[in-house]
Amino acid sequence: MRKILKVFVIAQIIGLICLSSQAMVLAKGVGSSAGVTLLQPVSAKVSGLGEACASLSGEVFSLYYNPAGLSSLEQQAVSFMYQKGVAEDNFTTLIYGKKFTFCTLGVSVLYYDTGEVEMYNTDGVLISEVGQKDMVFSIGGAKEIGGFPVGINLKVISSEIFGESATAFAVDLGGQYKKELFNGRLQTGLSIQNLGTELTYLEEGESLPLTIRPGISYSKEMNSNAFLVSCDIPYYVNEEEMLVLFGVEYTYNKLFSLRGGYRLNLDDADKEDESINIGLGINWKNYSLDYAVGLTDDLSTPHRVSVQVKF
Repeated sequence: MRKILKVFVIAQIIGLICLSSQAMVLAKGVGSSAGVTLLQPVSAKVSGLGEACASLSGEVFSLYYNPAGLSSLEQQAVSFMYQKGVAEDNFTTLIYGKKFTFCTLGVSVLYYDTGEVEMYNTDGVLISEVGQKDMVFSIGGAKEIGGFPVGINLKVISSEIFGESATAFAVDLGGQYKKELFNGRLQTGLSIQNLGTELTYLEEGESLPLTIRPGISYSKEMNSNAFLVSCDIPYYVNEEEMLVLFGVEYTYNKLFSLRGGYRLNLDDADKEDESINIGLGINWKNYSLDYAVGLTDDLSTPHRVSVQVKF
């Protein structure tokens, strides 16, 4: 029976790779994607790690980077993040996860609002309208089968731009592999994100940001210290762009964490606005408070704060 399960899981991973190749073939070529809210960091912790999270597990944020990571969630948890931009825009996330006997489930809500934007109408009158308002609802599940975590995440995206609304549906698929190595843990992961329908505001539809995200990480504990190094290489199909994301984390006595992240655009190194991220975290019992800041060349430096409770 165990051999059958292993064959099934391996077939799932091969299917993911085949599906990613098919997605590349079906892509319309170089272009842009709608639903950019789906590309925002969902917590200050992942932002501090440069979003190199495809191989990480045991956290509710895995729902958005690789749903297979939910399978290692030990306690039910709630994560909340708020991000305020330089203008009136704001981004909020709420994620919940719980382990059941049959699988681990996660649900989330993402909300993005640009605030009111002043503009002139066709009569030359200055008016104020909400520029963009997005909501993303997700529900996902993960289970370890034959030692291989696999997961799926279903999304509904509701978007409105200057009064024109659109709805799309998407799915994320993911798998992971874990191995003990040199008294630490080596993890790899592969996920396909935002595989779904188009957002159609008027007559012409726009594709979601289809992403193929492989990742690898290594973590180790030594006395009261813990270290984590991670790397993701996401490929954005519609844009035909590939990034390299690096993340490092040092945790002292499970109380205090320092994080750093670096993003490199392999196609255009000057295009990446938020190339460096710095973050820190404070943990106390089942509570954690995280902060991250992205270093940019302009005035849009994002500050993110998130809290998480496990119970």
